Amino acid sequence: MVFTAVNLKKHSGKTLPQIVFSDLDYFIWAYENNAFKNPHLKQEAEYIFKRIKNIKIPKQNSEEYEVEYLIHPPTGKFGHFELVLKTTPLHRGGSPAFRTENIDLTVARSIAAYDKSGCHTMIECLKKYYFGDSSHKMVKNRCEDFFNHDSNFVL
Repeated sequence: MVFTAVNLKKHSGKTLPQIVFSDLDYFIWAYENNAFKNPHLKQEAEYIFKRIKNIKIPKQNSEEYEVEYLIHPPTGKFGHFELVLKTTPLHRGGSPAFRTENIDLTVARSIAAYDKSGCHTMIECLKKYYFGDSSHKMVKNRCEDFFNHDSNFVL
């Protein structure tokens, strides 16, 4: 997919993959509220939204792993996620947890409708597992390449 730059307030000049990595909460809100009116941009948003819900676990023998999402007890919002072996018991303790088979970047917003911090943490976790560092710099090409590699997704 060739991504086009948007003309949307604070994200003007960025492509949708860049917006996902810099402001995931905004991207999901904009997608859910049909903010992408241009037919090409709408098509790109649909392409990306499908992918952010189905990110492949980046491990050898990925079928042996699950994504465990932990909820921050005091706020009831998204805390972080970890990749765990399916045989590992579900997290026990003060943080409620649940699991999925793929990384789903929409989880933070499904727990709390507005969660900038949780969405930021979601991206940090993704960068930790995909790029080895939660502070990995995501320039335009890296953002777009991530979304253009089918091998990163369960399609």
